[in-house]
Amino acid sequence: MSFVNDRPAAQITDLSPGNMKILRMIRDNRVVRVKHGWRAVGHPLIKAETARKLAATYLVQQRNYNGVLRLETTALANTLLTIAEERRKK
Repeated sequence: MSFVNDRPAAQITDLSPGNMKILRMIRDNRVVRVKHGWRAVGHPLIKAETARKLAATYLVQQRNYNGVLRLETTALANTLLTIAEERRKK
C-alpha cells in the first residue's frame, strides 16, 4: 500500500476565471444532467467537455440522487474556492 498521492493537484493559478465561476455555480446550485451537458436552473449550460476536464482534475464528481445524475464539487474544489474568495477580499 502506497501513501504517495499520484493525483495531479489542481492549483488556483491553473484555473481560468470561467472555471472558477463554473465551480461556484456548481457549489451553490443543484446541477443536473441534460442533453449536451449539465444545467442549473436559471444558469447557462455547462458543456460536457468542460465538466469532463474539471472531473479529470478531481474538482467535480457525479452523484446519483434517486436516479437523477447531479454534479457536485469535491473537497479540493471547495478549498480552492475558499482560498480564492479570501484572496479577493484582501
